[in-house]
Amino acid sequence: AILRRVVAPLLAMMRAWMTEGELRDPFGDFFVCTDPSVPLEELWNRMYSLDIEMVPSFISLDLARKVLLTGKSVNFIRLCCPGQEWLPQRMRPIGGDGHQQLLASPGAARLEA
Repeated sequence: AILRRVVAPLLAMMRAWMTEGELRDPFGDFFVCTDPSVPLEELWNRMYSLDIEMVPSFISLDLARKVLLTGKSVNFIRLCCPGQEWLPQRMRPIGGDGHQQLLASPGAARLEA
């Protein structure tokens, strides 16, 4: 129970980054960093980086790199493809456990996220 409370902020930052492409890091605790001065045209190569010293010991560098790449990909699509319907608009809570459910289209198979 204590560990769950301790890692909750980190997991929330990872979830927002990997599913919405948003860095929600008000205290600079996350291992993904951004440089807001980088122009949108250079988003992929220069806007986001990994702060290796901020990676928790229980997350491998390989996993941290995958987290960076996933969020960067989501953010690239979100920022560089404006006017498209975006995934979080299709997600809705199911049940009382806080899990999200994704419907690809009416009548499509359901996937838990």
